[in-house]
Amino acid sequence: QAVALTQQDLGDFSLEIDCARMSIKCGDTELIKLTEREFSFYWAMAEFKLAGKVLCKTPNGEDAALLKEKFLRHYRVLKKKTQGHGVEGSYQKGNVENLDIDDIWKEVPSRIRAKLQKHLKDYAKYYEIESWGKNNSKRYQLATLKERIHIKE
Repeated sequence: QAVALTQQDLGDFSLEIDCARMSIKCGDTELIKLTEREFSFYWAMAEFKLAGKVLCKTPNGEDAALLKEKFLRHYRVLKKKTQGHGVEGSYQKGNVENLDIDDIWKEVPSRIRAKLQKHLKDYAKYYEIESWGKNNSKRYQLATLKERIHIKE
């Protein structure tokens, strides 16, 4: 019986990324709503996971440029119906000079983690953006197995 319960639990660790609702569905839970910034980042990390790419955060590294490109593409899709003002509006208008991907990389994963922990408690670890390594070459990847990720655009 314990083995059956464990297998059932493992089967529930699916991840659906609902782009229309800017939400994620983790297993059989309710949708978890994210902000445009959080969702754009998470969506990008899911795509990297599906591609088998682990991002390495190094000063002026090429992975930061890859993340910035995907983040902006997703952010523009999410903001296309609103004009936006200030820094957020400049993201939408394509003024990438105002986007500091390092600031987003520092702040957004922890905000996502907090939301996941609030909704999922101990199961959040299966959906978080994992990080490991030293500060000057830290690696990042979505914890969810790529076979369990579905992006609903």
